[in-house]
Amino acid sequence: MAASSVAEPATCLPLPDSPSSQSPPPPPPTASGLELQDPLSSDREHEQLGVLLSPNKSQRTPDFLPPRMLQALKQQQQQQQLQWDKEQSTSPRRLQQSPKKDSECGLPSVRPPAKLWSYPRQRSKFTHLTTHPPCVCGAGSRDISFLYDVPEDQKGKEQKELPPSLIPNEYHIHKKVGVVGLEFREDQYTTQSVAHDNHVTVFPSINPSSRYEVLALKSTMDAMLEKAGLPREDTQMKGPTQVHNLLELVRQEQIIYSVCFHEVIRQVSVQCAERGELLQEIRSRYTQLLDRIPRQVMSLHEDMLSQRALCKRISAEFRQFRSKIASVTDRLGRLREIDTQVVKETRTAHRDLLSALTESERNGNLLKEYHGVYELQRKRLLESVDKVRQERCLWEGAAYSLAKEVMKEEGTQELRTLRRLQLWEKAWAQQARHFTTLLCQADIRQLGEVDECVRRWREGVMSENGRLEEVESALNDRLSEVEDGMKRWREELSGADGRVIPLSQGRLQQLWEELGVWLRVLNSESDQYSGETQLARTQGLLTLHSLVERWTEVGLEVFSRHQEMNQYDRAPSDHTHSPEHERMLSLGGEVELAMRHCTARASGDNGVAVGFIRLVTPLETWESRLGQCVSGKTKLPESDWINLRSLLGEWLEHLQKIRGFVGKVTDEEGHTLKCTPMRELSVAVEKWRGALSHAIFNRHTKIVSMVTDLHSSLVLWMVRLLLTFTRTTWVQPRTLRERGGEGEEEREEREGEGEETREETREKEEDEGKGLELGLEGEKDSWDQGMGLSQLLAVDLQEEYKTLSSSIKKLTTSLTR
Repeated sequence: MAASSVAEPATCLPLPDSPSSQSPPPPPPTASGLELQDPLSSDREHEQLGVLLSPNKSQRTPDFLPPRMLQALKQQQQQQQLQWDKEQSTSPRRLQQSPKKDSECGLPSVRPPAKLWSYPRQRSKFTHLTTHPPCVCGAGSRDISFLYDVPEDQKGKEQKELPPSLIPNEYHIHKKVGVVGLEFREDQYTTQSVAHDNHVTVFPSINPSSRYEVLALKSTMDAMLEKAGLPREDTQMKGPTQVHNLLELVRQEQIIYSVCFHEVIRQVSVQCAERGELLQEIRSRYTQLLDRIPRQVMSLHEDMLSQRALCKRISAEFRQFRSKIASVTDRLGRLREIDTQVVKETRTAHRDLLSALTESERNGNLLKEYHGVYELQRKRLLESVDKVRQERCLWEGAAYSLAKEVMKEEGTQELRTLRRLQLWEKAWAQQARHFTTLLCQADIRQLGEVDECVRRWREGVMSENGRLEEVESALNDRLSEVEDGMKRWREELSGADGRVIPLSQGRLQQLWEELGVWLRVLNSESDQYSGETQLARTQGLLTLHSLVERWTEVGLEVFSRHQEMNQYDRAPSDHTHSPEHERMLSLGGEVELAMRHCTARASGDNGVAVGFIRLVTPLETWESRLGQCVSGKTKLPESDWINLRSLLGEWLEHLQKIRGFVGKVTDEEGHTLKCTPMRELSVAVEKWRGALSHAIFNRHTKIVSMVTDLHSSLVLWMVRLLLTFTRTTWVQPRTLRERGGEGEEEREEREGEGEETREETREKEEDEGKGLELGLEGEKDSWDQGMGLSQLLAVDLQEEYKTLSSSIKKLTTSLTR
């Protein structure tokens, strides 16, 4: 097969109406030769193309030749090649003879294009071969027909190869641009493309193919595959993932297969252009399919990576969700236990409430009945009191009128005096009732204040005591954990024979971390006894202490008002206080001691705060030393290990002392101060409050009864005085009292007797009345004896007046206070 490619001159006019003139031209070449990107655009591929295009490597054009000189040399070579082709015959052995003639003549082995390419109509049938044609410069092409249309290489004189440029390769600038279809000039004298103005374009060969070309293509494909390392199974590709390695391997194989397939299409097109065009269409479709497969594989790989990352994240979330479910399940179990306990307590409380409601309903009904009876009795008593008051007023008016009639001639001045005494008696009774009411109101108001102070104190002291007990319980738990840790590390440092065993680096780091945990626990507990927390606790206790002082002050005021009444009930030499007063003073001392105890526990003055400070300081020192040892800056000598073991023992003893101080208060000598528990003290204060209210109400009742008795005594004294002034009371006062007493007894007996007893009693009274009238008539003669008796009665009345005056003064003094 003869070479059929020729280098056309670079300066040719374009041909009009070219069928392939619509494709865009490739970019212009550089001064040192154009390097375009094609599937075989690596350096070794360019060397292979250069070797195949030029038999001798020394014939390459160096980069430092001017473009015009290079173009002139190429034109001279092309003219010599044309002249040489005319002299050759068209024998079938031209392919084997041309290299020898070329080497003898010194001409370049560049094949001329076939005559087919000079005719547009024929050229349009082989457009599938000119889509990516090769060039003599080695610019990218998928056609390798030039590999087999060149003469065999002849070994010439070996010459030293000069470097293409004095500039190092790393400073060269390369332009790699994809090759597009050719744009021809439609001229009958040239077939040069429009874009290749500065270099020669090699057209595909149209000569008939033979078995030699097929074998050459096969050997070339095997060589390319061997060089690329594709047939070997142990070929290792350096890529980020196996998918990237697979895609790179497929890409390299696709490039080689595409080049070989293009040459097969060219060989088939020589025999039948339509078959070659069909193969070209199939190849293009198959190439597009193969191009889509790597992209699809890459997209699937990316989807797989994203799915894997999503699965990892979902797995992490699932583990976290499972841990949350486990914690929620534990909490649910605890809540169910609490709910079961609460349900049981609720049922018990419900039963207790039902029984209490039943009891309260029964008591309420009974109370209603008692209330009804009390109202009836009260109405009856009020009616009887009104009748007695009316009768008394009538009898006073009658007695006054009777005395006035009797004393018309004598004793008018005594009657006026008696009238003034009666008015004073009424005024005194009104004032006594008024002051009694004021006393009751003041006591009720102050007792209400005492009740409020006691209620607030009980609520506050129970809440503070409960909160303090919770804090102390949590403190004991944390300190027990720290104590257990210290015991464990002390046992680990102590050997069987009493020697100290140094710890390894890992165990030392664990000791350092646990020591930091101890420090954080002790510092957090120490902060509870300082700052705002301590201030809040002590402020609440001070408020409770002010409530205690307030109810003590009010109680003293109440007892001071009733102190005179207490003295009247006792002997003159007995100056002790009432039982409620003494109980208040004793409870005040107990409450004061308990409040001091709680204040010391809340503020840490019982030794807890100072113990924490003394324990934290050496722990911080050893924590910093162990931290330096863990970081590798220093190492602990054996003496420090011994010192650490002894310090752990001292820390344990100090920690046990702190736990002994929790919830207790000691004096300076170390003895524990005992005080009444807050719950018992709260119950005792509540009992004292009830006893105080009951005692004060009893005092009010007693004062009212005293005022009533004194008023009755004054009325009786006034009646006696009136009888004395009217000179009708010649009977001795003792006889009158006895008669009055006997009359009252007989009246009570008459009220209990029936109708028959009442009739007998009336008859007896009539007989006594007749006897009294006869006695009075018989005693008119003994008037003088009656006057003597009146004088004796006056003396008795004077003594009674003095006694009543002293009682009125005492009662008035107590009421005014």
